[in-house]
Amino acid sequence: MADFDLSWIDDEERLLSDNSLIKEPIRQIKTVYLYLNQYDYIETIKKEDYVIDPSSSILVTDDLLYLIETHTKITLTSKYKLCDLFFYHVDILYQDIQSYSNNEMETSFFKPVSLTNSLSIPPSLFVFHPVTTLYFVYQEYPYSINRSIKPIIKASNNESNNNDKSGSNNNDAGNDESNNNNAGNDESGSNNAGNDNDADNDAGKGRGKSKRVRIQLPNNKTKKTILRI
Repeated sequence: MADFDLSWIDDEERLLSDNSLIKEPIRQIKTVYLYLNQYDYIETIKKEDYVIDPSSSILVTDDLLYLIETHTKITLTSKYKLCDLFFYHVDILYQDIQSYSNNEMETSFFKPVSLTNSLSIPPSLFVFHPVTTLYFVYQEYPYSINRSIKPIIKASNNESNNNDKSGSNNNDAGNDESNNNNAGNDESGSNNAGNDNDADNDAGKGRGKSKRVRIQLPNNKTKKTILRI
């Protein structure tokens, strides 16, 4: 057999007792986190319970900031930032319960909360403890995380520039070496040309020499002549 929630019976008995006329410290409140998208539609709702120290019944600014920070959402394309904070707390007296139930009270129990001050949670009738709620409203804004890859791109560009510079230096070195070889070849050609000129000079000098020889004629006579070589 399933268990049934019979706590409402205890609440009814307390309402009939004299103790229900007394305001009591709140030990726990509800926290509701509303996330609005860029079109102001409610996208997500989260609910949690938050325990309050009954001796102080105060939420200091650091506590509120902690709740705000731990429930901030960040996606690949957007970020949710807190835009409003409200506190719903009913602190009426016992004799005003009937008017409250009939919506005859002009007092608003839904109030904005400032982060500059601590939030005080006054005691209230126990029947209103479950509805005491702190509302956090987050609004979605466009957000990009591509900035984290900029150093990588910059490093890649530097590496590419270094490679280009290295390749350019190597090409320049190769061109210098080729120019040196060409210069060497030109110098060698000049030397060869000089050697050819020397040979021609030597040949000219050789052709300039003369030698006296004897030629035998058909009539058995000899003739002296000068033969140039």
